[in-house]
Amino acid sequence: MRPKGVAGILHGGGDRLFQRISSGFGRLKFFEDGVGNLREHEAWISSLKDGPVAAPHAIEIKWTDWRENRLLGFAWREGVFLSPSAVSLNLPESCHRARFAFLEPESWMKRSEDAVLILAGTGDHGYLFRTLNLAAPLLRAGVSVIILENAMYGKRKPAFQTGSKLRKVSDLLALGRVTIEESRSLLEFLRTEPSTSGERALAVMGCSMGGLHAAMSASLMNDPIGVVAAFAPPNADVAFVKGIMNKTMSANILPSLDSVLYATDIRNFPRKNFPAVLISGNSDLYVPAEHSVNTWRSHWPSIDVRFVNSGHLSGMVLNRHVIASSAIDVLRAVTTCTSNTVNHRQEDATLV
Repeated sequence: MRPKGVAGILHGGGDRLFQRISSGFGRLKFFEDGVGNLREHEAWISSLKDGPVAAPHAIEIKWTDWRENRLLGFAWREGVFLSPSAVSLNLPESCHRARFAFLEPESWMKRSEDAVLILAGTGDHGYLFRTLNLAAPLLRAGVSVIILENAMYGKRKPAFQTGSKLRKVSDLLALGRVTIEESRSLLEFLRTEPSTSGERALAVMGCSMGGLHAAMSASLMNDPIGVVAAFAPPNADVAFVKGIMNKTMSANILPSLDSVLYATDIRNFPRKNFPAVLISGNSDLYVPAEHSVNTWRSHWPSIDVRFVNSGHLSGMVLNRHVIASSAIDVLRAVTTCTSNTVNHRQEDATLV
């Protein structure tokens, strides 16, 4: 799976260097305060297997900023809303208000009604990386984009946290659950927002952790939602234990991590047949393909796995058009799924 030779060495070397820099050359560690209380999160995961999932939380959006970027050809506005799950989980107050950017192609550009929600990977604070690297190609294709800022990140980061280094394992699970619930609310907002044609295909995508959260969010929706999981693990165990991030774990927590991260596994979520693409780097040291691809395929049989010659960091930076074209592909597939569903319903109504 992993290529030998110069390319593999360079891609893997990039991952090793980035890991060293992002960890402060070994000074900054994840989960230095231990596991934390996992009972609330474990109960939520168990509830997913017991029956229908509750509808997304209704949200009241307050628009706080608006601007145009004529050079890049899009209108930008920022919205905030109260995050019910962040409040109920007693996250720090800085996490309570969800923040997102809504980017739409300018009116003079060719536009579709379709939209993509882009979620953050580990360490992706704010909107800049996703705007330039992931949203820009989609905007040029006429697709609107929402970029959600994670709880515990950016302006939502608590003062006691250094960078992206979560203090407890329970913080990771809380971040995931809050992201999933906020994503579902935003997808419902997009689904119900008025459109000129009445038809809008939706997708949710992300790199690394964001790709896993994208798949989890879509799996809890009723209507078809496309998924692009780029360089994404099927669970946090692959990233934190089997991948190179194990070097950034606190020494007192690493031996027990594999037994407490089962709640982060995509296999805990409903199996869906929604259109989905998994992009995997064959030299990825953060999310090794041999520990991830088969798990994704076993849970999401229809997923289209696309291998690229890259590492983790180089994959996200150098394959932006592969990621964007995958998003366009799943949007088209969602349109087909939706049309087929409508046709079946009309046929059933005729028979009645």
